[in-house]
Amino acid sequence: MRRYLLVGLPVYVLGLMLLAPASLLTWGIGRWAGGKVQMVNASGSLWNGRMERLQISLPDVGPVALDDVHWRLRPDRLLWGATPIHVENRTGDLVMHTDVGLLRDGVRLADARIELPLARFSGAILSPVAKGLRGDLVMDSDAIRLARPYRGSAQGELRVTAGKLPAGTYSIDIKGEGPKLTFRWNGPKGPRAMSGGGWWDGTLHLDGVPGAISR
Repeated sequence: MRRYLLVGLPVYVLGLMLLAPASLLTWGIGRWAGGKVQMVNASGSLWNGRMERLQISLPDVGPVALDDVHWRLRPDRLLWGATPIHVENRTGDLVMHTDVGLLRDGVRLADARIELPLARFSGAILSPVAKGLRGDLVMDSDAIRLARPYRGSAQGELRVTAGKLPAGTYSIDIKGEGPKLTFRWNGPKGPRAMSGGGWWDGTLHLDGVPGAISR
């Protein structure tokens, strides 16, 4: 009997894990995020699933929704320090595909691409230059830690179509530097080229009003 238990119990537990429903991930993420993350109508399994909506509450921004979200869970990637969850979506307040690792007070992203409309987030930017800003932000990162202490980097484009900044495409670089994320941007090309920067410490700040630069 003891021999059967030693063999049968691990097999039984493994079977339960393999057949675990998506609702188990919903419960776990809800406990980890303290209600700041909500998953709506999750289906599939713990390891490979889909949800109609993933809603995340961000400081000074409010709830941000990702629609038609798919995920794959690979816990074996933890053995070599890689991020264990792949997440991607097609519509919503922002669109992204990335590998995610959960941290105590944030997340770690790898092989990430994120696209978001500026109008949805301009209210969180503490600068007059952000008022009425329209366009999109597209960012790529090999690895970045979005939790204190911030680490890693990201690069992308700020595509402005309306607002106090001249319309055009701006390059942007983000670096994690301990207590904050710092960034610099330049563009658009031409005689009205501008540059600026700022930081994120829970709220987005800009270094004053950017000025013209020579090229």
